[in-house]
Amino acid sequence: MSRFGSNSQPNYFFLDGKEERLLQEGYGYNPSKGVKEFKDWLNRAIDEYKKRN
Repeated sequence: MSRFGSNSQPNYFFLDGKEERLLQEGYGYNPSKGVKEFKDWLNRAIDEYKKRN
């Protein structure tokens, strides 16, 4: 809770090698979001990781 500002589960955050967030917003449980939205979010994290490395 203190580190990421969220106490709901599941809640995903991607970090780089320096333990800094790749995306500022996390991805939490939301039954109205589908697979496409989750994949888009994952791809954004991958793109940001590639930019940093």
